[in-house]
Amino acid sequence: AENFLCERIKVQHTGGYAILIDAFPGAIENVQLSNCTFENNRPNLFGLVAGNAVFGSWTGGVYINGDGRPGNPGRVLKGLMVAQCRWLRNTGNCLWSHLYGLDDLHEDFQILSNYFLDIGLDGILVGGVTGGAVNNNVFRRIGYTTLTDTDQSVPRWLNGLNATALDSSGLVKGVPYQGNSFLSVNG
Repeated sequence: AENFLCERIKVQHTGGYAILIDAFPGAIENVQLSNCTFENNRPNLFGLVAGNAVFGSWTGGVYINGDGRPGNPGRVLKGLMVAQCRWLRNTGNCLWSHLYGLDDLHEDFQILSNYFLDIGLDGILVGGVTGGAVNNNVFRRIGYTTLTDTDQSVPRWLNGLNATALDSSGLVKGVPYQGNSFLSVNG
């Protein structure tokens, strides 16, 4: 797959990931999300006790998956642009990437000028990426969850599962983080 563009779309009340970009079966090239809104996506919450699942989860946002192991070369995303998107009142990670190995990395992630408000877990988690930039993103009330479309967000996080505005995992190289703004990050 290549040259995929989502522009000015709005995703609400998703039952899983808002967008799944799965390069595990084979390479994907040039994905662009521009001026999109992801709002009130609360498909799952985490909790320690039945009936008390009120903490941020992994689902609801944009998830990029790949392989990265030496026996499966090329199964990564090459070229991602996410610009001027808004994530509002989502319980899960908003934008995150993952690999099963670190021999072949996702390439050239440009994550620019996005806005995150009332997010249950991570705003951006860059995992297994070489090249790109994460610049001028604004994060407000990270580690806060909502249970309805209109209630006030509440700071909630599980010990050992910290909510993070901007995170890196695995191996990330040549991806500067510049000009990002953080207010009320609880995790």
